[in-house]
Amino acid sequence: MAARAFLARGCLAVVLAGSLLATGLSSAPPASSHHDPRLTLASESDTPPAGPSAKATTADDGLSTVDLTTPGFAARSSAEPPMPSLYADQDLQPAAVTGEITADSFRLVAVTWDGDADADSGEAELAAWVRTRTAGEWTRWYEIPHDPEHGLEADGAEADGAEADVRAGTDPLIVAASDAVQVRVDTADGTVPNGLRLDLVDPGDVPEARADAAESVDTEEPAAARRPTIRTRAQWGADESLRGPDLTYARVDGAFVHHSVSANAYEPGEVPAMIRGIYRYHVRSRGWNDIGYNFLIDRFGRIWEGRHGGVDRAVQGAHTAGYNDDAFGAAALGTYTSKSAEPRLVEAFHNLIAWKFRVHGVDPRKPVNYDGEKWPAVAGHRDAASTVCPGDGLYRALPTIRRSVQALMYGKLPTLSGLPKSPSAQELIARRTSDHSLWRYKGTGHPQLVGTHWNSMNALAFGGAGNGDRWPDLLARKRTDGSLWFYAGRADGHL
Repeated sequence: MAARAFLARGCLAVVLAGSLLATGLSSAPPASSHHDPRLTLASESDTPPAGPSAKATTADDGLSTVDLTTPGFAARSSAEPPMPSLYADQDLQPAAVTGEITADSFRLVAVTWDGDADADSGEAELAAWVRTRTAGEWTRWYEIPHDPEHGLEADGAEADGAEADVRAGTDPLIVAASDAVQVRVDTADGTVPNGLRLDLVDPGDVPEARADAAESVDTEEPAAARRPTIRTRAQWGADESLRGPDLTYARVDGAFVHHSVSANAYEPGEVPAMIRGIYRYHVRSRGWNDIGYNFLIDRFGRIWEGRHGGVDRAVQGAHTAGYNDDAFGAAALGTYTSKSAEPRLVEAFHNLIAWKFRVHGVDPRKPVNYDGEKWPAVAGHRDAASTVCPGDGLYRALPTIRRSVQALMYGKLPTLSGLPKSPSAQELIARRTSDHSLWRYKGTGHPQLVGTHWNSMNALAFGGAGNGDRWPDLLARKRTDGSLWFYAGRADGHL
């Protein structure tokens, strides 16, 4: 396990910016009143920095790049940045400033440079600001921070592979479809980092990603003992030819909750493209084998498969450096710095985590010992690093998620009062909503398990001994075809 460094950073900086009203998205990201130092806006009257114009070089897989080490982009003044920086205390100096850079349509912006995956490498601080042009209008300026702890294990095979081309980079910024961008990069002494590059990603349109299943919202509560509905990589349109072939399987001792710091007003059909953009950036720009998160959850409560390798297996991701080999990571698509998490989102988190913990034998009631550091089994990114992730709003929901996970895995049925205290008295049958198990309450008021997986039946009737053997029988109607089924009672209380 890699050494842990505590740096003042955020999580995945995904901000839906620009003129997004046509798609139902908010035209502005969260205001600074949300107390999120990761996202700062300049006023609309701010002028762009002086710098040369250019045309981005487009690759066949939707990645366009601009070499920012070109001498023409070198900063020639110490002008103030377009807004106060997250790294203002570092006394950073301008290193590269551009004018208008035109490109084919893109929906994700980031800055990358030569570097490794070591979160404790002591590399120089870097701040970057961008603004994009959408439908002929320029957006405000946005700072996209550099978070070395959101990434690979420094001593892992993915970072040290013989053919690995891992690059350092800012968090990605998701924008509306844009055709031009401007960028400024500051560093500790104004030196341009080796290989400094502007990366623009077009996630493309994938017909399969229009799948009805990806646009519908399941409302039936899944059980902890069964896998919840998880939308596949095919449903968000993953190009499997992009990812690396190698996998690392590790352990699942706990879970880390993240958020993506994006606008919260996106529509269901926009989610696949958002995930594809993050996937392409992690693989093509950063040099990772795959998308970093094991799972992503949208505001509609839909769970999406992230890194490939099997949702029921301990696939090592790239989400919380130093802990990737001990825990899985799930990211909420949205900004929760002050906004409360939607009930469907919270429910999806506890259903997913309870199922994963059941699969991997994790006891959520006990803290996890990560090489001497103890955190709750369900932890926020900020528990393991100095970061605002997963935002105050979602972090406040973690106690609820923890209690729900425990209830799904170990919850006890109530003891009923008021039933006649007689072995021959009328009895009660009940189905638990969390796992659809069937329970029989005798005259004593104490429950007895009858059976499991009764979610296939939508009507139950518990009554007298229809076959004359004096043991109560059960009639049930099958949900799919309405057929009626008779279950004869047994002396042991089962059917």
